[in-house]
Amino acid sequence: MVFILRQGVHIILKSTLSIVLLVSLFHNSTVSAQSKSDWVLKKEGDGVNIYRRYLDSLKVYEYKGEFEVKSSLERILKFLKDDESNLSCLNRALKFRAFEIDETQQSWKTYTLIDIPWPFNDKELVTKNNLYFTPSLALISMTSVDKIEGNENRITGVKGEWRIEKSTGSDWTISYQVYTSQKGVLPEWFLSPFIVSQYHEFLKCISSLM
Repeated sequence: MVFILRQGVHIILKSTLSIVLLVSLFHNSTVSAQSKSDWVLKKEGDGVNIYRRYLDSLKVYEYKGEFEVKSSLERILKFLKDDESNLSCLNRALKFRAFEIDETQQSWKTYTLIDIPWPFNDKELVTKNNLYFTPSLALISMTSVDKIEGNENRITGVKGEWRIEKSTGSDWTISYQVYTSQKGVLPEWFLSPFIVSQYHEFLKCISSLM
């Protein structure tokens, strides 16, 4: 079960890179202080809700997507490790590998090289991932590894979490939330609608295939 979940998470992490990329490469948040505890619904439809909240301590926005599926945890995890089922949801991942996997397979790192359109350079993301699960809940945390000296193309300051939680009957609630403290070049008011739209399309794709 742990191995299945870890493999599935690798695919999810590749799929969410487009969201991380948008937030880290372009997002420059300069707004007035708001409560970091209040999620605001930004988009809904096709069974997927996208939320946003402001983290005042970091002066950045955090995004969260949520949807429900009728399935079992085992079937969800089996789907998540199937590359063929996820091809249509992947975006701009040129290289991907897992490494430094511990003996319990509950902690590992991933390396991804992301294709960036000209005139920007391609970006790389290295994350440390930790897994916790019970029969009714699975949590996967993702934290970016600090950049190597001299490497300006590393995405940093990323924190995210996948949550797969038993709801009612055969329903499972799946959510993913992420933010990066790395500042970008475009203002939040300009980029946020695009981030929300891409996040919604990604999770809609995932939910429709489960």
